[in-house]
Amino acid sequence: SVTTTTPAAGMLNTDPGEAPESAFEFQPTKIKTMVGGLASDATWEYASGKHIAGFWALSKKELYCPKEGVVDPVADEWERQVLCLMGIDADPRAEPKLDCKEDDLLKFSGLFQRSLGDEFGNAIRGDISKLSASYFVIIVYCAIMLGTCDSVHSGAAMAFVAVGIVGLTVVSTLGLMGYFQVPNGNLNNNLYFLLLGLGVDDAFVLTSEYLTHSREAKTKGGSLDVPELIAKTARTGGISVLITSATDALAFLVGATTVLPALSWFCTYAGVSIVLCYTFQLTVFLPCLALNARRTAASKMDCCCCFTRPERGLDDAQGCCCCCLPKSVFKGGVLKRGLTKFTEKTTTPVGQVLTFIIFAVISGVGIFGTTKIYKDFKLEWFIPDSSYVNTFFNINQDYFSTGTPITVNFPQSDAFAMQSNLHEVYGYLNSSQLINHDVAVDSWYAEFMEWATEPNQAATADDTFTPSRTDSNAVFSQETEFYSALYTWYRTTVGARYRGSILWASEACNLDGNADAVPAGCTLSEGLKASRFNAELSLAATNRGTDRYDTMTSMRSQISALYSGAFPYSFDFLYWEEVGIIDEELIKNLAICGAVILVVIFALVPNPRIAIWVVLCVVLSIVNTLGYMYFWDVTISGVSTIYVLICVGLAVDYAAHIAHMFKESTGTARERAINAVDRIGVCTFNAVLSTLLAVVVVGFSESYVFRIFFKVLFLVVVIAGAHGLWLLPAILSLVGGSKQSLESYSAGEAAVDKASRIAAEDA
Repeated sequence: SVTTTTPAAGMLNTDPGEAPESAFEFQPTKIKTMVGGLASDATWEYASGKHIAGFWALSKKELYCPKEGVVDPVADEWERQVLCLMGIDADPRAEPKLDCKEDDLLKFSGLFQRSLGDEFGNAIRGDISKLSASYFVIIVYCAIMLGTCDSVHSGAAMAFVAVGIVGLTVVSTLGLMGYFQVPNGNLNNNLYFLLLGLGVDDAFVLTSEYLTHSREAKTKGGSLDVPELIAKTARTGGISVLITSATDALAFLVGATTVLPALSWFCTYAGVSIVLCYTFQLTVFLPCLALNARRTAASKMDCCCCFTRPERGLDDAQGCCCCCLPKSVFKGGVLKRGLTKFTEKTTTPVGQVLTFIIFAVISGVGIFGTTKIYKDFKLEWFIPDSSYVNTFFNINQDYFSTGTPITVNFPQSDAFAMQSNLHEVYGYLNSSQLINHDVAVDSWYAEFMEWATEPNQAATADDTFTPSRTDSNAVFSQETEFYSALYTWYRTTVGARYRGSILWASEACNLDGNADAVPAGCTLSEGLKASRFNAELSLAATNRGTDRYDTMTSMRSQISALYSGAFPYSFDFLYWEEVGIIDEELIKNLAICGAVILVVIFALVPNPRIAIWVVLCVVLSIVNTLGYMYFWDVTISGVSTIYVLICVGLAVDYAAHIAHMFKESTGTARERAINAVDRIGVCTFNAVLSTLLAVVVVGFSESYVFRIFFKVLFLVVVIAGAHGLWLLPAILSLVGGSKQSLESYSAGEAAVDKASRIAAEDA
């Protein structure tokens, strides 16, 4: 235990006392900043503590390595071995292998320079299996839903083609962007899921349209010529895919004008990749679809086309993989019939009213959540819950309340002339509520002036001060005396610990150790090149992302006003900067996307009675997604912004396909809505469900990135899917208008001509 002076009743003494003058190179500090969970006995002596904290500053000498970039391999390896002594294997892949055994008595946690990168990388690598599982789920789902459960008419081969096109798109995009030297940021890893969702959706649409045209031709006794059927598929399904692809690509490419570099790179990659994906759908998927049609016409087995099976029709599924279940199991069509019946119910007057009430409630809650969602981001969110770094953050918050260390940097200026300004900055740091006052402000100038103004200080006995040596705001009156005294203090043991905080303009003046005299070539009159103070922000001032940004900007303005050119700095500021503008950038990009969607939808669906409701459904989908993000504890950050922009592309797909097929359908408004869902609803539902199944797998991740990815995409898939498959048909059945079929129009025209001829003969 440590004996302390007796404090007032009920008070625990945290005063460390006074260290002997000039005895140490280290500054005394309060014990509660080093021992957490302090407890005292009856005599107010410290009796115990739960946690001990320490801080070490490691020399950093970075090198450029061709593969790793700018690194400090010596410091990295030193930290790896120290972590191993603490029982933590920071990088199991590194050589040589280390045997990191936990201590039997003490449990260690810490935050090293390499910790964040190690733990974030480990989390991502640990989720590779989940990503692989997601791709496998989509491949299996496509194989099942692109065809029927039949050895001839299954869709296994086309499923691999659909996923292969996504891979081809990714490789082509990386090559093209590399040629034009567009940086490939980490956020671009999220692009693969976007392409997978859009690519699979396009495959469902094109396959469905081909099968629809095949059945129509067979029913009407028309030609089953494969090239002709593929041409019809390109005309109907290709246009539907074009609407979504053009809208998504233009929205992303225009959004690339954002001021955030990583977001701009992502939007550029996304826009180009969507264009390439659409190109490959027409030039790769459709030809493969034609080859697959010829294979099925010859009754060749899927994926094993060397073997021939007995001839059977598309609707006469026989099962596959030696399955012994009854044929009735494989007939399918349940989903299509279910969606059609559901639409028939929701397009009745009662169904329309109920639909509008339900979606009004959903939208009301979503809009409320949108007004409440806030911007926030913490670097520690990237760390898995089970990580030693997370343990460190929790202990720090509960027992030490240590904030973010900062430095106040003073660029080259006349330090002598700015003495009063240095006094003011030091006073501001000691009085500001943004600073953690349990940790002393580390100021070389304050320590120097305390030393220089001591009554018995021989080195400055003949120096003059303004207004006087004993005044709390005393400053040197003569420049030569100031720099001479400063260097005397700097080169002795007294000022040794501040040598890292002062950089002399004359290189010869900078020292690594004590010196008895001024080194040769040192010109003190050149003054200081730079200097800095050290302080620590309070935990309260850095709690949320908005608090951090406001603290950073407030300190910048205050310090700059007190000392022109001075500024506070912390490595964490790189991440705090994002919080200040991310909401503006999100709104800007959503507005751009909205404008592009409006123009493209009206251009490709040239019917305002249809197009306006597509835009409305997309807008409601995004607004509701943002609102329900708030209720699911998702904040506005650079990560969630990327996912929201991905959501725009998915939301457009789900609504635009229904609208396009409604435009192509004939009959009354209600009949057209039902026909649209009957024709394209299964494809849209498959796109929704395949994406949903894929993101559910990722939802079990420990990584913050993938958890947010799961939450946002889950919301948009469910919400946008419901708007496209449920709300939009109900609206169009009410206001979409009727459309006469070409056959009906021709028959009516012929009847009018016949009536005219009879009238003429009578005349």
